[in-house]
Amino acid sequence: REGRDLNASKIGQALLSAFTHSIILEGITLFAFPSMDLKGVGDYYAFGTAAYSCLLVCMNYRVAFLNYTHNKYTVGSIFLSFALYAFYLVAYPCQKLVTSILAPNMYMVPWRLVQVPIFWLCLLTVPATAMIIDMMIHTMHEHFDDWVGKVAFLRRDPTNNKDVRSPRREGREEYARLTADDSSKSTEEDDDAPQFPDSGLNYSDFAQQKLTGRQPFVHLNVSLVAFVVGFLIALVGCANLLASHANSQIRIHYEGGSGGSMFADPLGTNSEMEVFSVQEKCKRSAASAGLCSVTVTVPEDMKPPILLYYALGPFYQNYNNYLKSEVSKELMGADVDEAFRANLCVKQTRIDANGDSIVPCGMKATSVFNDTFKVEGFKIHKSGIAWDSDIDRYNNPADYKTREGVSWLYDRYPLVVPEDAPLEEQGVKNEQFAVWMRPSALWRVWNPYGYLQDELKRGQNLTVHIDSVYPVHPFNGYKQLVLTTTGAIGGRDDAFGYLLMFSAVLCWLAALLTCILKQSSLGMKSEGM
Repeated sequence: REGRDLNASKIGQALLSAFTHSIILEGITLFAFPSMDLKGVGDYYAFGTAAYSCLLVCMNYRVAFLNYTHNKYTVGSIFLSFALYAFYLVAYPCQKLVTSILAPNMYMVPWRLVQVPIFWLCLLTVPATAMIIDMMIHTMHEHFDDWVGKVAFLRRDPTNNKDVRSPRREGREEYARLTADDSSKSTEEDDDAPQFPDSGLNYSDFAQQKLTGRQPFVHLNVSLVAFVVGFLIALVGCANLLASHANSQIRIHYEGGSGGSMFADPLGTNSEMEVFSVQEKCKRSAASAGLCSVTVTVPEDMKPPILLYYALGPFYQNYNNYLKSEVSKELMGADVDEAFRANLCVKQTRIDANGDSIVPCGMKATSVFNDTFKVEGFKIHKSGIAWDSDIDRYNNPADYKTREGVSWLYDRYPLVVPEDAPLEEQGVKNEQFAVWMRPSALWRVWNPYGYLQDELKRGQNLTVHIDSVYPVHPFNGYKQLVLTTTGAIGGRDDAFGYLLMFSAVLCWLAALLTCILKQSSLGMKSEGM
């Protein structure tokens, strides 16, 4: 009725906001990805769920923003949307029976996500930043619309310019007057109105659009809200940067081009103290066969547990062919018909050169990262690096090791999945294998290798023995071994903190701009315009 909800100008504004929202959503989630990866939720399924959750929150906020007038029905529908999504996350990904039928790799993804603080930061930062940008665009839209209306009115009647108001403003004032008149006369009209119970007409307040409503976004002090939101985001950004620099790391770049290493190193990495490029020393030859020993100096004190992870890239585990190339039932220990295996696994990943069946089959299971590392004088603890839910759903077949004509994991990766490991760590229940089977969401792989439970002192020399056998030259890739401490936010990565600071600056600029526009409007009113 006020011309606020559906018009050509509003549609254009909505399209601009939609584009802005997509940039905000993509930017914040991408910059948060390294920290999410180090906290164990950087795989395709967990990160995808995180991004979709941010999208859903942003979408519901957008619905609230577009509907200027709110009542119990609009507010209830928004809460219902959140409730249904929460129910979906509990009823589908957290139920083993359901996921085993529909999408096994989604099992317990929400439970892992809610334990990661940076996921909640994304969930709050995305709609908060979008709201401030929307409010700024809306304020500019309102301000310049009034100007356009006044200019058009003056052109139609240039002699009468003493009390010029835009048609849009006049329309709003007229609507407010009529609404007030309607409310004052509502009792009389209700008493005098003829009742026709058999007419089929609906005389309820909902049908007659007489529901009481509120317009929260219209009456907000945009400048104040933008400043406060910017201040809160800046606080979170500062805390993130402090947490990032509280972590120490050692990055051993032992194979691949330097350009790949620069791309892989998180923002904030001190390349002079924390990055050790030893490609020449670890270069493969007939004599070394990929074996090398590297001595590095610990740049800062490192408190346990110290995470060891390997970085591999560019490696696109998120390609659909790669993602789908596995037989979930086979990974769960069930007997699977060869024809069914052939539908999901190409021949090269199903039958080896000797004609033996590869179990489990698929691109993921036949591309396991098999470089190995030893830290001289320290034990690398490898328990606890995989999701408990993955280890729980993976099972070896009943005839494991006894079935003839089969190439098992220990045949292909004896150093990663040893044959003589304890029974609970054999085959598909091996944690390093389970980690690899959860594919990365983006273009590189950061997977945990193990933990050191001993403290490292600044200036201490650390000798690392590397057996580099995984080929990366065919795709011009790189490999790194990283030792890092971690906190609640993740490891060393300044990117997300700087992005939050940038978002805070945007909010403050929006506050300044809306304040200027407001003062300009007040000045025009005082001049009789």
